[in-house]
Formats: sequence, structure tokens, C-alpha cells
Amino acid sequence: MTPRAAILRPAGARLGEGPVWDAARGVLWWVDIEGRRLHRTDPADARGDAAWSLPAAPGCLACCADGTLLVALRDGLARFDPDRGALSAPLPFETDRPGNRSNDGKAGPDGAFWVGTMPEAWQAPPVGALWRLAPGLPPERVLDGIGCPNALCWSPDRGTLYTADSRTRRLVAHPFDPAAGRLGAGRVLLDLAAPPSGLPAGGLPQGATVDGATVDAAGQIWIAIWDGGCVLALTPAGEVALRLDLPARRPTCPAFGGPGLRTLFVTSARLGLPVPTEADGALLAIADTGAEGLEEPVLAWPAGLPPRLADATGAA
Repeated sequence: MTPRAAILRPAGARLGEGPVWDAARGVLWWVDIEGRRLHRTDPADARGDAAWSLPAAPGCLACCADGTLLVALRDGLARFDPDRGALSAPLPFETDRPGNRSNDGKAGPDGAFWVGTMPEAWQAPPVGALWRLAPGLPPERVLDGIGCPNALCWSPDRGTLYTADSRTRRLVAHPFDPAAGRLGAGRVLLDLAAPPSGLPAGGLPQGATVDGATVDAAGQIWIAIWDGGCVLALTPAGEVALRLDLPARRPTCPAFGGPGLRTLFVTSARLGLPVPTEADGALLAIADTGAEGLEEPVLAWPAGLPPRLADATGAA
């Protein structure tokens, strides 16, 4: 039987994104980029969610060992203390491109926060980048010339980093050195401009593109298909192993969580839809995919606010 998705929270998010399972608290953190909100969802508590309004658009977040969160805002990296409801002043890391904002990102197995940036305007030149942010080190621009960075996730052995550019509609696999935080030349794993293996031609609407992704314990890559109303589970070779159709037309990012990391949560967007349904912009949950997720890294950044990065000269 094909797993079915349920609406966990009819959140009405304009651009829901960046779900991260917080194993210590048993909650899912996620953001609404366009709504400028940070959400905390306890799947076991039907009374509702906690949500905080933010001064700038959040793109992604990562959990820290001291219980705080790193949040990549439009104008820099901030630290959020959920217990105090306190947000630090943002620390800019991409000062040479004021027209960009943060988008997809995740905590890396190398202890760094990996953050993608993109131009605000979809049709603007591809001047986004992938950044490696580590405490006490200068921000490092690792990849450049990106239109819309997405799908950031690692293989179970941490030897492969997956990235996507939604503008090119491609998912790329890079060799990755987790000790040094370095990646090699990428190879295209999925190209929606050509019919993927296991998915017949015409199986996705014209213009559907790749969005956020996560990896399960068996190494399959689960990737949301914007304007495709589905999540695809890909083998490490790029073949389609499973297609999960969703009630939301614009799913944005999946993440495993819940007991045993066996529930697949999916954020979604209602941005640009003339007549959104309840499912568009909802937080979805699929409890029976048959897969088990991987624990997201928890960053051991120095405690306290704000986050610490070195400046461009390398001074802390």
C-alpha cells in the first residue's frame, strides 16, 4: 500500500521550509520564510504550536548542543534561545551581495552550519552561494553562481553531500570530506529537464522543480518536488524508488522525526497559488514510509549569544 500524507498542522505558511527534528526536545522546528516566523511543532501535542515572529526572513536553522538554535536570516546569522524567546542581533556573512537572502541550509557533520543564499528575485542572475559557517573561522563561500540553493543533505557515511539548484532543476552529488569540511566536483544525480529513471515522461507537471531533501538510514534521498505535489525517494544512483503524492501542490522540504525517526514531515508553501487549499502551506506528516531517518548533527558552538564567526581577516 502506498503511504498517505496527512495534514499535521494547517499552518497556512506562505513559504514553509527548513524542518529539523530536535531529538532532545521531541519537536520539529521549521520556518515560514515569507511569513517571517519560526515554528515549533510537537507532533504528540494537538493543542497547537509555538511560533515566534522574526525581524527578517529566516531561511534555515540548526540545533546547538546548549539548546539554542542558529537561524540564518536574510541579513545574517542569529542565535535564538527558545527558553528565553531571545534572538541575537544578526551577524552578516555575505556583505558583498545585499540583494541576496538565506535559503536552504543544515548543520553539517563537520560541525559547521552550511547555508545557501539566493537573489530575492527569481529571474535575477544566479548570484547565490553555498557558505560554510564555523565558529571562530571566517565565513567561507564554497560554491558560487547558484540561482536557488536547495536539497542540502549528507549520505549516511557522510562521504557525499547532496545539493540542488532549483533554477536548473538538478540534484548534484559531491564527494565530501567530513574531517576537513571539503567537497569535490559534483555529478548530476537527478535532472528534471529529462525524465528520471523510474518516472515516465510526463510524470511531473511542466516546470516542476527540485526543492529540499533529506537522506534516510539506507541512503535514499527524499526530495520535495515544487509544483509537482510529491516527494521522490531516490537511490544513491539517482533512480526513483518511490513517489509519494501529497495534497500540497508546492511541497518544499522533508525531514524524518518522531519515535525512531520513522515519520516523514514535509513543509509546503501557498506562495503564488491563486486559490490555495488547506493543504497548501500546511505541515504534512507521513507515518508509514517504511524508512528510518538519520539524526541531524547538533552543533557544538560556543554557548551564549550572539553566534561567533571570525571577520574576513580571520580574527575572532
